[in-house]
Amino acid sequence: MSSSLSGIINLLGRTMNILVGIVTDLGKDMLNNLLTSELKDQFDFLSGFKSNVEKLKSMREEIQKSVKSAEEMGEDVKDDVKNLLNEVDIIIENGYRLQGEGNSSPSYWTSIHKLSKEAMEKISNSAPIPTMESTPSRDFKIFESTELAMNKVKKALADENIHVIGVYGMGGVGKTSLVREIGKQVENEKLFDKVVMAVVSQDPDLRKVQGQIADMLGLKFEEASVMGRASKLSRRLEKVKSILVILDDIWAKLDMEELGIPFDGRNCRRGCKILLTTRRQDVCHAMKTQVSIPLNILSQQDAWDLFKRNVGIVVENDTFHDVGKEVVRECGGLPIAIVTVAGALRGKEDPQEWNDALHELRSSEPHNIEGLDLNVFSCLKWSYDYLRDAETQKLFLYCCLFPEDYDIYIEQMVRYGFGMGLFRNVATIEDARRKTHRIVKKLKSSSLLFEGSHGGCVKVHDIIRDVGISIASSGNYDEVFMVRARKGLKEWPIMDSTEQYTAISLMDNRIEKLPHQLMFSKLRTLLLQGVMGWDVEIPDTFFKWMEALRIMDLSYNGIFFCPWSIQCLTNLHTLILERCSELQDISVLGNLKELMILSLLGCQSIERLPTNMAQLANLRLLDLSYNPKLIIPPDVISAWSQLEELYMFLSFRDWKAQGVMDHGSKASLEE
Repeated sequence: MSSSLSGIINLLGRTMNILVGIVTDLGKDMLNNLLTSELKDQFDFLSGFKSNVEKLKSMREEIQKSVKSAEEMGEDVKDDVKNLLNEVDIIIENGYRLQGEGNSSPSYWTSIHKLSKEAMEKISNSAPIPTMESTPSRDFKIFESTELAMNKVKKALADENIHVIGVYGMGGVGKTSLVREIGKQVENEKLFDKVVMAVVSQDPDLRKVQGQIADMLGLKFEEASVMGRASKLSRRLEKVKSILVILDDIWAKLDMEELGIPFDGRNCRRGCKILLTTRRQDVCHAMKTQVSIPLNILSQQDAWDLFKRNVGIVVENDTFHDVGKEVVRECGGLPIAIVTVAGALRGKEDPQEWNDALHELRSSEPHNIEGLDLNVFSCLKWSYDYLRDAETQKLFLYCCLFPEDYDIYIEQMVRYGFGMGLFRNVATIEDARRKTHRIVKKLKSSSLLFEGSHGGCVKVHDIIRDVGISIASSGNYDEVFMVRARKGLKEWPIMDSTEQYTAISLMDNRIEKLPHQLMFSKLRTLLLQGVMGWDVEIPDTFFKWMEALRIMDLSYNGIFFCPWSIQCLTNLHTLILERCSELQDISVLGNLKELMILSLLGCQSIERLPTNMAQLANLRLLDLSYNPKLIIPPDVISAWSQLEELYMFLSFRDWKAQGVMDHGSKASLEE
């Protein structure tokens, strides 16, 4: 065998080892995937210098592309990889001169294939990077107002002297749909090398915004601080020749440098453009937009066309035509109001229902929500009332407890709803699941819920959510909510009175100290996901005066144990403690005799279920997934006579064998 052939084979082996061992995690995934797909099932029959050299040449090109992609993603590719590419060039040059001197041995290629296969077993494939085309969107239709604004935006994007563009208009006018559609169009037209989009919202969480942008760039953060993530994001953006960053729903001046977007207060770096949306023109001024473009309400004809499109052909009937026109007029030319009202009237063929709807819309008492047109509130409030079903209305209001732009898992609503006793004539968890899906379908058809970003999820439009919170906070209904989710709170919120609240959501804050005890005599739902770090303890008396509580979610908290006062929650039906990775002591949970649903998913520090958990005789659903160290003692599972669903994915597998005596240390499959 010639030295050149040996060099090719040795280099291929070194390529696999170096690319798997030296390149950063992202580089490893990309390059290893390329090599595996290139080498798989082919090395057994490759022979001869020419084929080997050509194959290596092709691999070199793929490696070069991967190195370039890794560098663009902000990853550091070490010098060994670059040096390797230089050696490849030398061997290829020698190979062309020496072809014909010998043949390669199949065993060498088989060993390379084996290395590749073993590496792939250790390294998972990277998920595809999202694009604007893959972002969820509702059916977009161009009207006169949207076409005018779209043309102005695209003209500004094509102007190399314009870097920051603002689109402003009242809530519900269609700003988000417009810029999302523009993003898709310029991405397809290759006007930019990359288009990314993030939702900022009224209470911006910079880490979340950074994460949304990074996801669309294929960038993974290891940095914990906003500053560290901003630095990495900025380096990544600098490597893209041209990029459009769409920032949706800005309420106040946003520090671009703090976010990680290269912007000096007047200009972005060359090749980077920012397109933002806001409800207020003064925000455009604060963000120093070079072009500020208004998005106006729909003309009467466009509003009528949109209504007809969503309500169906019944409106073409003379009986409904005139009243339909009046209903549209009450919507004030705002797409979100038109679509929602049309969704409520779709399929209704009784003229009296349409006349009643018009009367109720005209008599609806508007509420003042910042940045929201009064017509929108009236229309959305009417759409809620028109549901005419307490179960559907309550499930919708519970969806408003989550933060803005939040993906709400339908299964989560199943567990909340069952624990609340929300559903009539439901005997089992599966019955509740079917009913929840029927209600969600109804809410979607009424345009009060929309498809989420992930399968099995739904979202609430931020304006619809605002109206829902307003409804549930008014005191005119059975529920009184306090929602401060993702508000950047560091202290427990001050309350004039605690007696009236039935549901409190403080999700995604970082509260540094909890009060010792609070009097919540009517509180039925408490959502505290992601509120406490590992240095925050729940006071022993915290739950003492919350006897009415039926649903509690403490997921994603750094708690080490459950305080003794949790046993005071004698009416608690649903307890979610997912991803509390430090949680160890849960012995007090055995005293929650009315508990029906318990999730300990991802509580990896729990090594053994307490034996007193056998006292949970009413347990219907238990989720113990992702707890690989967990041991379940014997005679516990068998005590749960009402248990319908038990989830143990990647969890306890060390069952006691049937008929084997082990002195009672582990549960058996016989249970």
